[in-house]
Amino acid sequence: MMIANSCVAGVIGDDVESVAREVEEEYNVPILTVECCGFLGAEYYDGYFEITQKLLERFVKPCTKQKDSVLLLGDNGGPWGHYAKEVTRILQEFGVEVIGQFPGYMAMDELEKVAAAEYAVVLGGRGQTHIGLRKVAEQLQEKYGTHYLADIYPVGWQETQDWIISLGRMLGREALAEQVLKLEQQRLDEQLQHFLPVTEGKKTVLCIGRILRYFHPGNILQTIRLLRLNLTGIILLDSYDGDEREAMLKVVQENSDVPVYTTAEGEELMAQADIVLTTHELQNKEARQIFLPMLPQVAVAGEVKMMQGIYQSLCSRLKGGVRYV
Repeated sequence: MMIANSCVAGVIGDDVESVAREVEEEYNVPILTVECCGFLGAEYYDGYFEITQKLLERFVKPCTKQKDSVLLLGDNGGPWGHYAKEVTRILQEFGVEVIGQFPGYMAMDELEKVAAAEYAVVLGGRGQTHIGLRKVAEQLQEKYGTHYLADIYPVGWQETQDWIISLGRMLGREALAEQVLKLEQQRLDEQLQHFLPVTEGKKTVLCIGRILRYFHPGNILQTIRLLRLNLTGIILLDSYDGDEREAMLKVVQENSDVPVYTTAEGEELMAQADIVLTTHELQNKEARQIFLPMLPQVAVAGEVKMMQGIYQSLCSRLKGGVRYV
């Protein structure tokens, strides 16, 4: 049983942990408590990682390692979500089996598999979630000798390549990683041959309004290059404060030599563009927009899905509107 206290319990000062201990002793049922008092905590994820730590402390014990086994760390839609399915597919190319997805998708009687895994792969991203999951991975390595991969978020073709190479290095199968890369490159090239007759040379504008913590422009800029779109300008929208805009501008200029404009300066460019890729829905009803997702899908399948959205929008007879990829 798990007890998550609320804002009210936090304000009153209820000693939930003591109550849980007494009930556990009386009924001989494991009871875990988690502090999630809302505004009294620093971050929503505090509760998630607190219960993760308590599961590790109480129910995970040292055991014999299962050869060629991997534990996925993080939820990301569960085993049926795109992220876990793509990672599992690529791991199978290496001859490695996923034995669980911790913490949210393992039953109590499966928790012993956590320490049995030879390797762990963090299903992270950017921000608080990734930081917390990396700490879990570090703890598993320290206590159970579980090697882990955590530093690369395989969004876009370049980071997917880096992820596969790092995975091969962790598994000690660098030569096999080269073979997997060739297969993934082939999958991508086959799709590109279908898209390029429509996408090549089309006038494109990229509009960015998210801060660096949630959006890195390098991935979509690479997609633009792969599709051979004609990027005529990059617009930094009016949603930034001064420091955030300067930080994004610096990264944009490191990844592209295309001119950068303000929203007002870019109005004419958008009017002339065949397609606008944007982090925010724009009021321009004439612009054919692709809304760039907050949580982009990973690996080659995710890259192909983004490309397919751009391709389909360019094929549409409708002028204007927003397509969500």
